[in-house]
Amino acid sequence: MTVARLVLAPGMMPYGVSKLFLRQFQVAASAYAQPLGETPGTTLTWAFLGYSPVFQFRLGTFEIIPAILLLFARTRRLGALLLLPVVLNVAMFNYFLAYGRAPG
Repeated sequence: MTVARLVLAPGMMPYGVSKLFLRQFQVAASAYAQPLGETPGTTLTWAFLGYSPVFQFRLGTFEIIPAILLLFARTRRLGALLLLPVVLNVAMFNYFLAYGRAPG
């Protein structure tokens, strides 16, 4: 468990920091010029998540704070509890955007 939390915490930090500095959800300007029906769903999702700087900053804080808590033995349980919904949300986005399309 110690190895898992000491690998997970530093692994989450770059993603949280990139959101804190509003760098993760960047969409090319040309994507906004495309007709909506021609824009891939993943691009639309990325643009949606990055639309609000406040929302993006909050996502970053919800990744950074639990990751920091995981680093210390006394706060590891709280960090794991707070990080679980964040990691579950990321996993669901990745799974359903990649595999959740209707056939045809």
